[in-house]
Amino acid sequence: MTSYYTLDLIKQRDRAFADRRAAEDELGKLRRRVAELSEQILAVKDQPDGAYRERAHLTAWLATTYPAVITPATDIDEDGWQILYITADSRQLSWHIHPRDADLYAHVEHVPANDPRAQWDGHTTEQKYRIIRSLSLFPRDGGWNTHRRWQSTIVEARRQAVRADRAETQASISASRVVDWHQAHRRQVSETLEATERAEQAEARIAAVRAALADVRATRGLLGAVVADQIEAAIDEAATSTAAEVRP
Repeated sequence: MTSYYTLDLIKQRDRAFADRRAAEDELGKLRRRVAELSEQILAVKDQPDGAYRERAHLTAWLATTYPAVITPATDIDEDGWQILYITADSRQLSWHIHPRDADLYAHVEHVPANDPRAQWDGHTTEQKYRIIRSLSLFPRDGGWNTHRRWQSTIVEARRQAVRADRAETQASISASRVVDWHQAHRRQVSETLEATERAEQAEARIAAVRAALADVRATRGLLGAVVADQIEAAIDEAATSTAAEVRP
């Protein structure tokens, strides 16, 4: 039987394994981040100053269109480097800013490195420019307020579509109810006509029986009272039976 001490050691071992796996996952993320930053730094160094300055102008303008913050780049040893974080359509974009371009971002809110808005969400360079490409497919006339109005327009259009669907469903239900009512009314009319026809047939047969009875009564004197009474009783019985058969 396993002792309490042994079970405690097993639990400690399992916790140690779990902590190790978590540490390895975190280490993997850090390595990928370092590789990404190294790629960006190499790309920056390989770019001509004019092209890099032009990109800085564009990102500085982009920071006026969407919510943005800028924070010190703690992942670069060289002083003066910063990271620009932009939130576009609830998605994060970021760029490392060279010290010589810092003057272009004076209008951007400067925050400390631990600010929640300045936390990298793990996006890669490829993902970043894919987001920008998707944003470029939707024309805007500039400004975050315009973007918000554009989103509100989409939301309102979706609401109107839902209302239209509901109205169409209600109309369909109402039409179905009208059709059901007409079908029930037609069945009722048909049944009434059939009952009327049966009643007319019954009345015709009863009238024929009564006519026959009248003829018998007219010949009572010729056939004799006894025979006439027997025939009259038979005719009455036939008339009663006929009325019972045709009665709805």
